[in-house]
Amino acid sequence: LNELTTTAADHDALLAALQTAADNTAGVSLNGNTLTFTNGASNLSFDIQGTDDTTFEGNENFQILLQNPSSSTGITAELGNQTTVTTNVIDNDTLNFTLSGDTNVTEGQSANFNIGFTGELQQGEQASITLNFDPLTTSADDLEAITQALQDTITALGPDSGISLDGTTLTFTGGGVNNLPFTIDTVNDALFEGAEQFELVLSNPTSTTGVTTTANTTPITTTITDNDTLDFSITGSNTVAEGNTAAYTITLAGGTLASGESASVDIQLNDETTNAADHAALLTAIQTAVDADNNVTLAGNTLTFSPGTTAFTFNLNALNDAFAEGNEQFNITLTNAQSTTGVDTSISTAVATTTITDNDAVNFVL
Repeated sequence: LNELTTTAADHDALLAALQTAADNTAGVSLNGNTLTFTNGASNLSFDIQGTDDTTFEGNENFQILLQNPSSSTGITAELGNQTTVTTNVIDNDTLNFTLSGDTNVTEGQSANFNIGFTGELQQGEQASITLNFDPLTTSADDLEAITQALQDTITALGPDSGISLDGTTLTFTGGGVNNLPFTIDTVNDALFEGAEQFELVLSNPTSTTGVTTTANTTPITTTITDNDTLDFSITGSNTVAEGNTAAYTITLAGGTLASGESASVDIQLNDETTNAADHAALLTAIQTAVDADNNVTLAGNTLTFSPGTTAFTFNLNALNDAFAEGNEQFNITLTNAQSTTGVDTSISTAVATTTITDNDAVNFVL
């Protein structure tokens, strides 16, 4: 038996197959690799089993040939027209690339993925797969570049891994590893942008082996959860003299609104011991301030912030009357914080309380 492209591991041993057949065939014996036919025996059928392995090697072949014919009869023994048989061992393996990984990751953490196949590439053979990246709702500022993530892992594995990268096409070489685990780092920013998504999918599987090469082309969609909390608060004048002006500031903190996003909060004035005659109308005062700020709008009692403003200040006049009424108190309250981004919202300081000090006196005369 001549190994053309096969090795001994690819099939049963020839002599073992011949011995089994000879033991079960009358008039045929085997000595070394010499077959002897006696007592009218004229043929021998034997089987050589191809080895069912998990090595991606492609089709291989071996050759069985006859040599050195002889006879004890004294007549001339010759070989016939067909003295060799070439047998192809058909590789029945399918090299299938798969992609697995995280479908959810919190901003600032790493998403873990793995590209690979089950089985073994024969030494010297290669298999390639392309990893496609779709940013979907992410941007380059949200996560590490896919090519950098792949190259970092390949570099860490070292040259013995047998993996190379060209663009986003990975090539696995026989004798190396058959899996590439890698991570994509996400960026922990201070933008209120909500959950974002990107997608990875495999394409264009090829191999030099000649075996069927496929890939699972189901995309993996990964959601990056925004870990920022959008917080509103209000501060203002604790006291204001009758006839003067109290100042208030509503602050949006915890991060920055991403382009196209907005956040809103409801505002209300509550008279504790004051009444409407003691101060200017709240919404009128706020509208005056809104008119001077292009990034804040007022609809009803709802203030909406757009990117560009994180602190909004307005003034409220305490009216100067002639009533000796003593000090009076009101408060301004924030409620119902919302955001178009989907991030968590809060109101850390919801109430600003102001005391109007009375500037009138009661004067008795006789």
